[in-house]
Amino acid sequence: MSVNADSTQVPCQLMCMFHIPDEIQLYCVIHSCHYKTEKVPVLSSMWMKEYHDISVQRFKEYKTTQHTSILEGQNPKYCIVETESIVNHCLFIPYHASSCFFLLLKDSEDWSNEFHTIP
Repeated sequence: MSVNADSTQVPCQLMCMFHIPDEIQLYCVIHSCHYKTEKVPVLSSMWMKEYHDISVQRFKEYKTTQHTSILEGQNPKYCIVETESIVNHCLFIPYHASSCFFLLLKDSEDWSNEFHTIP
């Protein structure tokens, strides 16, 4: 997960890490998600990876059969971020092969709170 300017955590796929000679800072190339999400089963949430020509308005398509073909000919939107902006790791599972939709599984430490809130 990476953090945007307003401190919202957004999942992303880490593509690679690199170092620029004569600099201390490490950088990452990421494929991030839109800021929109939807809770699906109890232990996961649906996210949509960012692509240049796929609008977030198409988010609800994961519920239909249309989502399997919207990636054809699309270019992923990659970003370069400092490694310090990555604050956590998560399990990110493709919803279907060749889909821009992914399920993010909640951390196992949070599972019990989904069924019963501990005072």
